[in-house]
Amino acid sequence: MARMLTVIKNIYLSLFDPSGKDLLSLPERIKNDLSLSLSGDEKIIVSMKSDRIIYRAGSSRDSNTFYKTFAVLTNKRIIIAKNSNSLKIFRDFQLNQVNSLLYEEVASKPTIHVDALNSKYILSMPPGSFAETKTFFDTFNSSLEQGKQLNNFCSKCGNKIHSDSVYCSHCGNKI
Repeated sequence: MARMLTVIKNIYLSLFDPSGKDLLSLPERIKNDLSLSLSGDEKIIVSMKSDRIIYRAGSSRDSNTFYKTFAVLTNKRIIIAKNSNSLKIFRDFQLNQVNSLLYEEVASKPTIHVDALNSKYILSMPPGSFAETKTFFDTFNSSLEQGKQLNNFCSKCGNKIHSDSVYCSHCGNKI
């Protein structure tokens, strides 16, 4: 019975929740503040409003959860920013630090798992936002693939390496 109520609630939220509208665009106030934080050649590719983003550090058991946030993908990095009157960046990391990306659907909620340099992120999206989340995921994944083809970076330290390298000249990690 509880599971049925959860499913009905999720369907209701996906149909009638006003926050579910236009999940792939940033509010103007956030976009304006973010443009000041971008480097000269950095551009926003896609953004996605999330219910929560869970950050887990690789070396400790601690984790942080950020609610009602935006995941913003640029041509160089991913930024996790708070949904507020002004831009508040909680986390950001370079695209070359992403080791793996996974999309899954759990209990009518789309989720994206990002394994980055020494940390993991779980992007839990609004219920019923499958199309928007898939668009964000596909764009994110293709950006990663393009970046890997254009540049070779160490998956451990993130430094640029020669395309023929077997080991990273900075940290010694096997490529």
